[in-house]
Amino acid sequence: MSLILLKADTFRKKGKYKFRYVLSGYIMDRTYRPMVTLRLCQWSRNWTLGKPLHILFRLMHRCACSGAGIDLPWKTKIAGGFAMTHGWGIVINGNATIGK
Repeated sequence: MSLILLKADTFRKKGKYKFRYVLSGYIMDRTYRPMVTLRLCQWSRNWTLGKPLHILFRLMHRCACSGAGIDLPWKTKIAGGFAMTHGWGIVINGNATIGK
C-alpha cells in the first residue's frame, strides 16, 4: 500500500511516475526525500523478517527530516499525492491524518 502512495507522491511532484524519478527526487530534492523514507518505513514495518531493514529506513528517515528542517514522524498517516514545496520549520504530529 505504501508503495502505491509513493507512486502518487511521485506523480504529484514530477507529473508522471518512473522509478528513476523516485531515485533522482531522493537524491536531489530535500523536501521529497522525507516522503520517500516515510513510505519505506511504513512499507517495511509489517515484515517479520524485515526488522533490520525497517530500522535502517527509520534512520534514513530521521536523517532526511533533519536535512529538510522538518519534524515528520514515520507513523503519520498521509494519503497519496502529498507534496511539500517549502519544508523549513514544518512540524507534524505523529497522530495526524493528512488527506483522505
